[in-house]
Amino acid sequence: MRTTELERKLDGRTFRGRVPCSFSKKRPELGPLIHIDDLEVFEGKLAQRIFAEKLRGPQSFRLCRSFCSMSMQAVADLLQVDRRTVQRWESEESPVPPWAMLLVAKMADERSKGRAVMRTWLQELADEEGRPTEIDLDVA
Repeated sequence: MRTTELERKLDGRTFRGRVPCSFSKKRPELGPLIHIDDLEVFEGKLAQRIFAEKLRGPQSFRLCRSFCSMSMQAVADLLQVDRRTVQRWESEESPVPPWAMLLVAKMADERSKGRAVMRTWLQELADEEGRPTEIDLDVA
């Protein structure tokens, strides 16, 4: 399996990781093609590192918020602040409070771990039962 290196810069730190990729024979100019699931795994690992290392900054906050699929308003409601406050944190107009960063980073960390467990469980089920490896669950 071919891999490519991804790099993300967040709040002055650089994170690198290798992810599986493929290349188009018809359109090689596209470069490495990364499956969205592999990109999500990479971002999940980023979220875990942000939480484990207690990183704090607007870009780390934004990554964790978006990894949890939460809008600014949803995070504002959860933290009981105004949406503009969240916007100011993410645009570096004011620092992200440690308590807010901790909560959002913990949510992203738990979501990443939960998705990893679900992927493993689905793969084991598919291997044992010959069932589909992809199941879409819409909760909205």
